[in-house]
Amino acid sequence: MKKQFIIIIMIISCLISQADSETTYFTDYTRTPNFIQYLGTVTLEANAIEQGQDELGVFVDNDTDQGLLVGATVIGDLYNDRYLVSVHGDDTTTDIQDGADANDILTFKVWDKSENKLYVLSDANSISAETATGIVLPSLPPTYTANNLKQYGDLNLNVRNQDLSISLVRFKAIAREDQVEIFWTTASEINVSGFLLDRKCPSEETYTAIEPTPITSTGDSTNGDDYNIVDKNGISHIYCEYRLILVDLDGQQSIIGSTTSQPAINSNLDMNEDDQFGIADIIILMKRIVE
Repeated sequence: MKKQFIIIIMIISCLISQADSETTYFTDYTRTPNFIQYLGTVTLEANAIEQGQDELGVFVDNDTDQGLLVGATVIGDLYNDRYLVSVHGDDTTTDIQDGADANDILTFKVWDKSENKLYVLSDANSISAETATGIVLPSLPPTYTANNLKQYGDLNLNVRNQDLSISLVRFKAIAREDQVEIFWTTASEINVSGFLLDRKCPSEETYTAIEPTPITSTGDSTNGDDYNIVDKNGISHIYCEYRLILVDLDGQQSIIGSTTSQPAINSNLDMNEDDQFGIADIIILMKRIVE
């Protein structure tokens, strides 16, 4: 009940204004007529968020290293540990890029004022979504949508003192006879403890864990590794969705990939040996015919 009351207050507040606090660090952005809002909680490992002091900035990629700032707020202005930020879309009536485009992936950054330290957050290390009454559950990674004035949350941010990074090269699930083989490859892993896998079929409402304990990480900051696991329930799970979940050194979990299992194709058609039939196989096949 308390959480619902907080959310109602925040929704009323956003109807009055665009919920843009007077920030001092994240300041160089344009308030456009088009905007959506994200709200949620912010936690900072080892230190407390300074209410009314620490700031949150939202960015999208552009031609600069820092990205384009499209929204900012002071954390805790409305309620302790919570933020409400307006994310501004591009104003097409101007000749410059002054906001986010539809489907742009959003990057959240937190500025710790007392330490004068900037934290960059992403879905891979510190962002999670939680259902809240009266607002839309956000996608991960969070994106800018063209639904003006729409609210998304709870999008909860966990600011880590320890960097976490992983480069996922591929993630696939292939049905072979009476079982499904799931495999993935990483190029690098930083502060990763292991991986979990779960599955949800079209007839199911919730995900089911494939293994009860994490698969141990064997990569490092300069080298990744190949992983695979077999879902022995097999053929009944063709066309089911599998999710790959990263577990960090603190035991926290982040979804880093999802894929739908597919039947293995005839090896005679799999020209590039990637366990699927696509345009690359057609090109190779055509070249062989010409030759």
